[in-house]
Amino acid sequence: MLKLSDLNEIVDARREQCRVYDLPHVLLCYILAVAAGADSYRAIVRFMDARLAWLCANSAMTWAKAPSHTGLRKILLGLDQAAAEQALRRQSQCALAAQEAGQNVTVALDGKTLRGSLERAA
Repeated sequence: MLKLSDLNEIVDARREQCRVYDLPHVLLCYILAVAAGADSYRAIVRFMDARLAWLCANSAMTWAKAPSHTGLRKILLGLDQAAAEQALRRQSQCALAAQEAGQNVTVALDGKTLRGSLERAA
C-alpha cells in the first residue's frame, strides 16, 4: 500500500511561500484521481473537489479547497521525476517483500497495458 510517508521523501522544489498545497497530499490526490479514471488536470481537480471532505477526514490534509487545474499543472511540472520514480520503486519493493512474506498484495494495472496498446505503440 502506498503510504504518505513514501511521498514525503520527494523533495519539494517550490519556494516556501508557494507551498499552499503540500506536495505529498497533492501527489496522493493525483494518484487516487488517476486510479479512478481522471485523464486531465481538470478531471483531477474535479475528483479533488468532489472528495475534498473525505480526503481531509481520512488524511492529515487541511485544504479549504483544491488547487486550480493550472496550479496543479505547475506543481506537477516542477516535480523531480527521478525522486518520484524512486519513491514509487521503493513502495513496489516493499509490496514484493510483503508478498514474499506471505501477505496478500494487490496490484492494479490500467486498461491500456492489459489490452497491449502500449506494446503496439512501441
